Amino acid sequence: MTTSMDSAPNLSRQRTRIRTLPWYTFGLANLAVVCALGFASWYLLVDPSWGIIRSYPQPLTAWLFWTIIAFVWAAFTFELSPFARLPQPWRGLAVAVATGGLGALITWGLAAVMGSFDVDFAASRADGLGYVLGSLIVLYSFVLYTMSAVNWGHWPWPDRGLRQPWLGAAEGLALLGPVLILYVLFAVPALTAWAKPGSALMGVNTQIGYFYCVVVSSILTGAVLGNWPWRLAGRAGRVAAASLAGNLAVGAVFYYGLGGVARLVLGASNVHALTASLPVFSAEVGVCWVFWLIMWPNAFANKPAHRSQAVTLAARTVITLGLAVATFALYYYVLGRAFHEPVSAPGASVHGSALVGMDWLIIWALWYVAAAESWGLPRARTAETLLVEAASEDVDRIPAADVPADIATAGTEQS
Repeated sequence: MTTSMDSAPNLSRQRTRIRTLPWYTFGLANLAVVCALGFASWYLLVDPSWGIIRSYPQPLTAWLFWTIIAFVWAAFTFELSPFARLPQPWRGLAVAVATGGLGALITWGLAAVMGSFDVDFAASRADGLGYVLGSLIVLYSFVLYTMSAVNWGHWPWPDRGLRQPWLGAAEGLALLGPVLILYVLFAVPALTAWAKPGSALMGVNTQIGYFYCVVVSSILTGAVLGNWPWRLAGRAGRVAAASLAGNLAVGAVFYYGLGGVARLVLGASNVHALTASLPVFSAEVGVCWVFWLIMWPNAFANKPAHRSQAVTLAARTVITLGLAVATFALYYYVLGRAFHEPVSAPGASVHGSALVGMDWLIIWALWYVAAAESWGLPRARTAETLLVEAASEDVDRIPAADVPADIATAGTEQS
């Protein structure tokens, strides 16, 4: 016959201690998983030499653009509300399938369906310009949909009492008009065959370089710097206005600054070979920065966190920018060649385009770190998990006979 006192030790032994990792180990583990998933899937699926899907550089680039903006809609605009009830890892898997599938559907629809009515969108256009015209609207969508979530706090919809999913629907529809206006003003005159020569406000490479730098500013200030300095404006409407004007201005600074960094890293001979495409290299550095702006707050705990505000903000900026520049150099001198991408331009000694390869890694970072919440890894060690661990150690020191059944079985559901 087994008494309740006899069963207590067994229950205590069944309890599983919560495993945690230091923030830096947790971050490096996430980085390793993202790189493993990204590299393996690249070589299997889209590698120009080995991949089973011959899609480099188009329609791969168009699919990446549409898939990332689909993720922005799902995770930023709708705050993953359609997937909230799913447990992990099914939630992360569902987000990946939904966003990847939507990206593929839109890419195909614009090239095949829209292209059958307007040849400017057709997949048969030389140099993939049909795909470029169809996906360039994503560039302006990145600017507004990202900014509305990370800088504006979805203003003005929460003030009007809207909650998800109606908040996301209202925001999505309201921003569609400005996105289309930007598309007609900038993309259409630059890429349609019927547009009057010289009528474009910016060249395509300049557009990509500048607007992508605006996105960098938005993510840096909103996701990494706690919406500083825009939050100093006060009320939500003023913060939104300040961040819009500020990000457009900082984006211009980044456009020239990151372009200078790219020239320095590439060297004089490569700069000469890449003269025609140099304006886009602000975005090529920028996409490396965006990768780290995603990883740093989500995987590396957005360190430092307990210094003065000035030190904290400066350190996060310098750390992520330094990692971005190192990644840019690594990509063009090592990874581009390893990914079997062609030379970046005739006569250049660097290979590939970071707007392809790094976007591939970014989508895996979004799927695994953000959507799947680093499923399969022990949790990062935080003040909360330290309290739980301390409580667990205290329970271990209690004599087995004095352990209540509910405490003795606590934690058995943790992995």
